[in-house]
Amino acid sequence: MKLALIQVKAYGIEDYIDNAEHILEMIKKAAEKKPDFVLLPECTYPCYVLNNKIINKALEHVDYLIDEMKKLCLRHSFYIACGIARRDVGVIKNQAVVIGKNGNIIHTHTKSNMWHFDRTYYEPGNEYDVFDTEFGKIGTIVCADGRMPEISAILAEKGAGLILNLANLTSAGFNPKCLTNPQKEYMLSARCRENNIYMALCCKTGVEGEVLSNAGGSCVISPDGDVISSLSPDEENILYCDIDVSKRNKYLPKKRPYLYNIISKKTDELPVINFMERKFDVSGAVNYISASAFKNENLEDYINKAQKHISLGRICKAEFMFLPETGFMYDENTLINKVSSLLNEGETVLISSYNNENKIYASLISRYGIEALWSKTDDNTQSYLCAETKIGKIGVIFGDEILIPEITRVYTLNGCAAVFVYGGIKNEISDKIIKTRASENKIYMVRNINNDVLCAEMISPEGNSVFSTLKNEEQTSGGYINLFSAAFKDVVPGTNVIYGRVPESYKYLTE
Repeated sequence: MKLALIQVKAYGIEDYIDNAEHILEMIKKAAEKKPDFVLLPECTYPCYVLNNKIINKALEHVDYLIDEMKKLCLRHSFYIACGIARRDVGVIKNQAVVIGKNGNIIHTHTKSNMWHFDRTYYEPGNEYDVFDTEFGKIGTIVCADGRMPEISAILAEKGAGLILNLANLTSAGFNPKCLTNPQKEYMLSARCRENNIYMALCCKTGVEGEVLSNAGGSCVISPDGDVISSLSPDEENILYCDIDVSKRNKYLPKKRPYLYNIISKKTDELPVINFMERKFDVSGAVNYISASAFKNENLEDYINKAQKHISLGRICKAEFMFLPETGFMYDENTLINKVSSLLNEGETVLISSYNNENKIYASLISRYGIEALWSKTDDNTQSYLCAETKIGKIGVIFGDEILIPEITRVYTLNGCAAVFVYGGIKNEISDKIIKTRASENKIYMVRNINNDVLCAEMISPEGNSVFSTLKNEEQTSGGYINLFSAAFKDVVPGTNVIYGRVPESYKYLTE
């Protein structure tokens, strides 16, 4: 199928008539290349910031624009997906409106995850549906919906091979040619890889209402998470891209919906609320941890290096230390006893290994033995343990479980401040995914890899690197985990990763 993504410049509401005519002219220009789908950004008409007395006149003009787009769909035999602010049952909604080749509206999606001052103007939606085409099932989201992993996951579970993302991605910066946004940088690539789908992101360019700089950069992303084609941040343009939605065969780990029930629980019933409302003692809310990267060949080698890197952690003033997995199978009691004997009072170490049944596990160890135990399993009995530690509640995931957003989400909703990741590979898409897990949950993600690449690193709740070891160097590094940062779940005023969820709509993922 051939996509035409129209990256239009931002108009103010006072120019709504000119804007409508400009939209139609851009669609006619796109039609020259005979696309199957024409996309326009979030609130292409009349605008995103509805702070003007003429809003009612502008919204009355919506019907004219939609009627003209219907005529173009009939004339050129294509679909149009356009972001429009329109009245619906007395309230204004920020919608993706899809018009079919037959000239009828065949699908609408109302923005669900409100961004910043969205609630000043718009009523949020709570339904996530797909629509049928000759190319297969397709879903739509609007801008900040892409930050909520549940929304794209539901659309993928309902059979969408392509998600159309109509957006007003905001940005900041001095140079308009370099504007970016976390969704463009890494989050939408993660959405594609974790759901094995294509995504078409259509965004505005330019400044709207003297308050919003749009990030532009409209693009198409493959199921691998790779950007196939994109536009610059600062120019109005049309991106044409051919994709074959049937070519989606990337491996995804098996999900276990029976373990994700907390995702659909009412927000005020979640353990994370107690964490968010906790009053922190500044001196106790910030703790330094260390993470070590080293190779090992057998138990003796591991213990020798563990002793060395625990000593390095002490030099860093860390009392919580994250050691790599052993990479070999060994009786866990022997390993745990030997590591425990290396520790001083108040110190804890997280390690991982394989037991005699070749199952991977992780152990939180003090000088007194096991404090908590996690294991990777496919049976129905294993839930996700949140262990209380001096650095807050923590969870552990293993390898390809990083591809399942529900697992990290379960830890977050249970009040974890940090999730520790063992195994997997380090490449461009895995880097994007771990940043996404941190950002979409506003928690710390700490990763330790010692297979294809040797490294240890920590990502902040904002998706930034706190520390990392050098690639393929045996090294210990460290940084602060700030419990207040992990408990503060606002992204911007009005957008909160916990309160912004619509849990009653997520039951599809837990059944």
